[in-house]
Amino acid sequence: ETRTSLLMGSAASPSQRHQQKLARDKQKATEEASMGKSAKRGASDNFRASAHDKRMENENKRQQAYQENASKAQGYFRRVDSALERATDILTRARELTVQFSNRSLSDTQLTEAANEIEGLHEALITVTNSTFNKQYIFSGTLADQPAVDTQGNYRGADSGRTVQIGDTT
Repeated sequence: ETRTSLLMGSAASPSQRHQQKLARDKQKATEEASMGKSAKRGASDNFRASAHDKRMENENKRQQAYQENASKAQGYFRRVDSALERATDILTRARELTVQFSNRSLSDTQLTEAANEIEGLHEALITVTNSTFNKQYIFSGTLADQPAVDTQGNYRGADSGRTVQIGDTT
């Protein structure tokens, strides 16, 4: 398992615990209301309970957004990891062919076959470099709406990377 998936996998755990606590608190408040306990309270208590319920509801929405963002980030990092693994495989094969090219005992037919394979690897690497996640190019930096490289393999993305906020910044 990759480091990014380990980091992202542990990030949701406190959120899940917090959301479970919110659900228990809400269930307790609902039970009290159904048993008429809130009717015995004064107006200020009912106002506090209502404000507490609203805060809990807002916190629940915030936690759900946090979990959705964390899930999207996990999917994004899985896609990046997959593309990088594929690129590594392509480059490894290109290296193997380069070593074979250096062998002067290859026939013209073998050299032509190796050159054709290198060209295919070049095209495959361009495709991998232009991988997308949620219709955005993952290796284009902040220019995620356009391919990272052109058909020749020249980089056309931004020099700056993207950031994804998952939770509160405080």
